[in-house]
Amino acid sequence: MELWRTRLGMTDIEHLRYLYETCVATKAPVACHEIASSAHSERSKTILSHYVTIHQADGYDELQWYILYVVCTVFDNDADIFWAFTNIHGYQRPYRPIHGERIFADKLKTIATHVKLELCILDNNLCKCLETNIETMLSSVVARWFSTWFAVVGAGKRFYTATIACPAKLRTKWMSLVTARIIFDAAGDIPRILARRNDIYRVFFSYRMIHEKELICAAKKRL
Repeated sequence: MELWRTRLGMTDIEHLRYLYETCVATKAPVACHEIASSAHSERSKTILSHYVTIHQADGYDELQWYILYVVCTVFDNDADIFWAFTNIHGYQRPYRPIHGERIFADKLKTIATHVKLELCILDNNLCKCLETNIETMLSSVVARWFSTWFAVVGAGKRFYTATIACPAKLRTKWMSLVTARIIFDAAGDIPRILARRNDIYRVFFSYRMIHEKELICAAKKRL
């Protein structure tokens, strides 16, 4: 927990709790049918409702529930949960196209380069099979980068702790290495030929991170 507090900038706990109680929890919530009608806990619905109210530019995404669930397993206090959830979403903003098409394109190119280099080391034939359109394929992944896409593949508290602990200047590379490992695992024994490329992508987009510890260790060795 203390690692999360430090790396997320949550050092003045009393002040953040005061801000939450006086400036966040007191605001009239923005109407959001999806949150109100969800089957999640009242606490999770309250936190997400506060987030959507304060950060209306980010809006609601059903995949936010995954990262909120992870944050709720780390913190007990509502204010701590809100600020941790908010800061984690702050990590995601540079990777989202709504915050600037040119910046997004540059970030996507950087990530694609990291992924290709790692794939080249892991399986050169796989890299050759995918390299012509890997940037296009990764665009949807990068657009939902930190909290939502990794939540989809089943990342848990261990993964988020490792990512939060990673220095900011290495975070993009770190997540790119993890993505390359997931692509490699997803490819499995599918033939590395152009005609089977879509098969690899289909498995990749339905992948579940069931060996989180091994995946993290493998990526850390390459960081």
